[in-house]
Amino acid sequence: MFLARDGFKNSEAWRSQLEAALELFTQLGDQIQAQRLRNQLRRCSRKPARSRLPFDLSEREVEVLRLVATGKSNRQIGEMLVISERTVINHIASIFNKTGVSNRAGATALAIRHKLVE
Repeated sequence: MFLARDGFKNSEAWRSQLEAALELFTQLGDQIQAQRLRNQLRRCSRKPARSRLPFDLSEREVEVLRLVATGKSNRQIGEMLVISERTVINHIASIFNKTGVSNRAGATALAIRHKLVE
């Protein structure tokens, strides 16, 4: 049996708690916490089988790339993904190295071309 975080016995109970917290933070108007919970919910809903991502990007690099493509700053990305700004910079450098782009505009174009953003 899958043991989710904080002692929940299954992923459905964990998901239910995240959804309740999301509703609460949305009602309170705390958009940063609400976005963090949305990110957690997205991670929970992913299938265990890992799909092949372009340029051998990791799931986290794709998350960072999607946020770069929406115009978020390194600080905003760090806050949304609950990682340091330095870690965001490292992920972006890795994205640039793996994809061969040299700036955020090129990374955004690549994300659009490969349908990594909506």
